[in-house]
Amino acid sequence: MFRNLKALALPLGVCLLGVAFQAGATTITTTSYSTWDTSAYITGSTTVVDLTTLQAGLNYSTATGYTSNGFNITGPDGATYVLSSQTEGSYTGLLGASDGTGSIEVTMPGSGDSAVLFDSSCISCGALTLTLSDNEVFTVSNGQFGLSISHPITWFKLSTTSGTRPFLEYAYFGTSSLPQDTQLSPTSEAATPVLLGGGLIILAGAARRRWLKKDDQAEEEQE
Repeated sequence: MFRNLKALALPLGVCLLGVAFQAGATTITTTSYSTWDTSAYITGSTTVVDLTTLQAGLNYSTATGYTSNGFNITGPDGATYVLSSQTEGSYTGLLGASDGTGSIEVTMPGSGDSAVLFDSSCISCGALTLTLSDNEVFTVSNGQFGLSISHPITWFKLSTTSGTRPFLEYAYFGTSSLPQDTQLSPTSEAATPVLLGGGLIILAGAARRRWLKKDDQAEEEQE
């Protein structure tokens, strides 16, 4: 019986693993726009969100924040929002909170983008923490930072430590030239419990038939 169950369990396990498998991300980075804007990083056209043209002194500390070309920028800070347009040095941009809790969060429209380059800085420090929607985390120095990923991301956020503030001047968005990962579709994810349940029913049925067969054989021997 156990040999039969093993024979059934092996293809079932392979099937479930095939449904659940998702390739790991490939990410390449650069600190130069001229490098990012090449076929090694992106393909096709790009969209820019230029914050240097904003009027300084405007308040965007709301859940709706600031939107340009379909890209939404907010300043989440716990249960509130802190975001305003300010001039730092020679350029205007969006400035986030200084409590170490707040961040500047950029949300892409639609299904997201697989290539991003932005110019940011940390006021009163030299580095920021960049977090992507796929949970990748980078330490970013002041200035330009670009990346190309093997799957789309839907948002990224810039955060700092207490007493310092994230500042964002502009961001470019495009399509990565890297081969793209095979992603799980919502349908496939939803089907996994169904496949698992169906597999268990098959195994249970096989075990029951095996026992019934043994009972029938025992009765025939008694007769």
